Amino acid sequence: MTRVEVIKFLILRSIGNFLVLFAIFGALATFGPAIYYEVNFRLEKLTGVKYKVVEETLGLGNVSKKTTAKTFNFTDVLSNQKERILIPIDTSFGILIPKIGANA
Repeated sequence: MTRVEVIKFLILRSIGNFLVLFAIFGALATFGPAIYYEVNFRLEKLTGVKYKVVEETLGLGNVSKKTTAKTFNFTDVLSNQKERILIPIDTSFGILIPKIGANA
């Protein structure tokens, strides 16, 4: 192989690798959030987590925003917390589905 052929081969291989990696990134960016929320839902269902709706106007005392967040941490699984509190983000135009812990 001549030097020109080697350079051409390296350029084409680099472009091909970039396109493959870009396609993998695109698939992860598209389906990643849906897979994350599905796994989160299945783990909460498996561990028996239930959600309780509390209005923000009630005296919550020492309830912090950390317990109301819909994020999955492995510490939540280890703590064995069976009931989580949901505070509606907006009582006028928000949607709250306690069965799945959706709060938008």
